[in-house]
Amino acid sequence: WAYEEMEKMIFLLNIDAQIDLDGHTQEILLHKPNYLFSFGHLAHQAFLNNPEHLELFRRLHFETLSVGEMRSQPLEIEPLIRQADMLSFDLNAIKRQDAPACASTSVFGLSGEEACQIMWYAGLNEGLSSIGIYEYDSALDRESQTAMLIGVMLWYFVEGFYARKHERILSQNHHTKYIVPFLGETNTAYELVFYKSWASERWWLEIPSAGELMSKQIVPCSYQDFEAAHKGILPDRWVRAINRKP
Repeated sequence: WAYEEMEKMIFLLNIDAQIDLDGHTQEILLHKPNYLFSFGHLAHQAFLNNPEHLELFRRLHFETLSVGEMRSQPLEIEPLIRQADMLSFDLNAIKRQDAPACASTSVFGLSGEEACQIMWYAGLNEGLSSIGIYEYDSALDRESQTAMLIGVMLWYFVEGFYARKHERILSQNHHTKYIVPFLGETNTAYELVFYKSWASERWWLEIPSAGELMSKQIVPCSYQDFEAAHKGILPDRWVRAINRKP
């Protein structure tokens, strides 16, 4: 509702062991007018989730990474976090051994170190305007173990905040622009536009405008996306963003 008052299109990132399409998430997805540009999800565990929910996310072109995918594709985590305007971190995404003070936690999940890495990336994100850590139950907290973990997570967030590079990607003299010619399946020629920051060496990808409905978008990406384009492969991130356009 706060973002609606700002009339700002936002990217919402949820970190949770489950993709929950009930309650608040459903309200956000169905709310009119809808200012949700996209929705991302990190750290779900397949055995805890309804396959229909996962399939719905794929059809909606939302980006998800399970715990296993995060570990096998670590370079894809940061661009997803960098895109978030609002980040919600549910403690049930962390394994019970590291965060016991959450009633719905599992023996599997993120480690405390991985949770801190995510929070550091979140601190680096200059566009992030809202972050929350949820589902802490002090009655379950043995020797304040989870409270201490939350404290360290917040410390890493602040550490990331003070490591920000204050990047201005679309300003001149702050980036290198790469244009990759691409031939589509129908032999339609077009260009993929990438930007590499001089300050951090991080990458962005340009998403063309959709007429009057949505202006040109610059979304975070990885070097792997740039490599894929050079090999004649459309980056999944570009495909998802194009298909999300109104």
